[in-house]
Amino acid sequence: MGGKTEPLMGADMSSRGYARIDADDLMAEMDMKDFQLINVHIPYGGDIPGTDADIAYNRVEDITAMYPDKEQTLVLSVLPQRIDECRSQC
Repeated sequence: MGGKTEPLMGADMSSRGYARIDADDLMAEMDMKDFQLINVHIPYGGDIPGTDADIAYNRVEDITAMYPDKEQTLVLSVLPQRIDECRSQC
């Protein structure tokens, strides 16, 4: 997969080169997927269909080793319902 220079639909890119997108925007992009979708949520709570890898958010070195091309678009995902569950139990 080649790099993508334009942000995902509905995303406002920050000066650091990243954007926050919501689930609806992500799902709209999945039909023409030209990015790597990485589940970074811990503890593991399942994947969004089409996830390419599961790498914990605190293992940045593993993400950069697996995807060294800085022009490649990476989408890091967490499952919001799991975050809400954790917040209610912590």
